[in-house]
Amino acid sequence: MLQHYLESIENIEFFAIAATFIFVALFAAIVIWIFRLDKKYINKMENLPFDK
Repeated sequence: MLQHYLESIENIEFFAIAATFIFVALFAAIVIWIFRLDKKYINKMENLPFDK
């Protein structure tokens, strides 16, 4: 039943391509953000659960 609805949508390939592009862009942005983080901030967050 779901397949019938999906087949009736025109240009559904666009949604798959757009979703893949959004995922890759978001993943790349997060990786770049992580590598640009300050080492002091990383150490602070890393030790936060152990602080009393």
